[in-house]
Amino acid sequence: MATTWDPRHPRRSGASLLTVLLPLAVLIVMAVAVGSWLQFTERQALDTVHMVGSQGADRVDVEANVQRVDAAARELALRVRVTARGALGEEEGTAPVADLSLQTSAQTLGDLEFKAHERLTTRDVQVVLTDGSISDYPFDTYETDIEFWAQLDGKPVPVRMLFSNNDPLFTTLSLRTEIPDPEGWYRALAERMESVVCEAGDADSSGWDTVRLLAPHALTTARLTPDARTAGRTLNRASDSLCQAGHPEQAAALAEQALGRLQPELGNGHPDTLTSRNNLATALQDLGRHQEAADLHQQTLTDRERVLEPDHRDTLASRNNLATALQDLGRYQEAADLHRQNLTDHERTLGPNHPHTLGSRNNLANTFRELGRYQEAADLHQQTLTDRERILGPDHPHTLGSRNHLAQIGTSPPSGSVVRRLLSRFRSRSLG
Repeated sequence: MATTWDPRHPRRSGASLLTVLLPLAVLIVMAVAVGSWLQFTERQALDTVHMVGSQGADRVDVEANVQRVDAAARELALRVRVTARGALGEEEGTAPVADLSLQTSAQTLGDLEFKAHERLTTRDVQVVLTDGSISDYPFDTYETDIEFWAQLDGKPVPVRMLFSNNDPLFTTLSLRTEIPDPEGWYRALAERMESVVCEAGDADSSGWDTVRLLAPHALTTARLTPDARTAGRTLNRASDSLCQAGHPEQAAALAEQALGRLQPELGNGHPDTLTSRNNLATALQDLGRHQEAADLHQQTLTDRERVLEPDHRDTLASRNNLATALQDLGRYQEAADLHRQNLTDHERTLGPNHPHTLGSRNNLANTFRELGRYQEAADLHQQTLTDRERILGPDHPHTLGSRNHLAQIGTSPPSGSVVRRLLSRFRSRSLG
């Protein structure tokens, strides 16, 4: 049978196959090369360790490694390993010679504490991301501040931080590894902290939780800044807010730090120093340490009368606080004398209708009640209640307080109806 040749299926020669396979091979080699290069550069980026801080022999090394970045939750997981070098550590740096405290930036959720002579364990902390948006994927970028300060036995010690990234989906693009003017930077940080604490304090009860969260960072900032007045004002304001919020232990700690910072630099008679002493006394009073509180209030009153004027509002506040502390000690007659003096001065300097004047009259009435002078107490409470209803309104907390005080006095007419009116008013407010 004869062989026929079909021109629709020509035979391919070796040369024609080579022209097809050679470009394909080149593309495969290029793809492998590019992939290897990308893997190398990615691994090199992940292996890069950024170092900042002290190179001295006696220091605390902080190795901070990013484990994972959660863009949706706007936080990253940071693994922290601490080593105490030189005279600061023992057992080849695996344990500190004294209690070690590692304070962090505001974006890092929690400071780290290590006990003396105990092994330094690795800790995981969460860091809040700032700026950036996940909607920019895959080109989204984020920023945060990762900072560490160390204190050994309550004293600052040098720190060296070694920062690295172990999340393959993110790359560290830039890192500020030094502060050209650390003193100026700490001063600016302290001023910013003062602004934030004061802003939260001005919000009254709605800002108290914020102040409580900021308090540890305010303490750290106060230790670092060279500006004692800014540090003291911040701690004083935070102490006052925490005392009002019902956290006297934290308030006392902040006031003690403020007093310890201000007194050596500004002196015993400086107004900021006196504010710290007043805040400490008030916190001690709330803690039930009445005698210590009375002694501090007496000292503050004496200094304010000498440094300021007898009619200065801070002087009058100290006299009121001392009277309250004496009441807690059962020294009612001394307290009544101070409250009467304050009432006279308030009426003369501020007028009979000023809220501070009404507060002084209320406090004097309470002291009369403790002394058993019920009719005088009832008359003063009735006068205060009438003025507060007219000036502050019937539903103001101070007005309700006056009505309650009046109801508690057995000679007040008629106490039962006043109590029922008070309860019904509270009930109507709670029900909207």
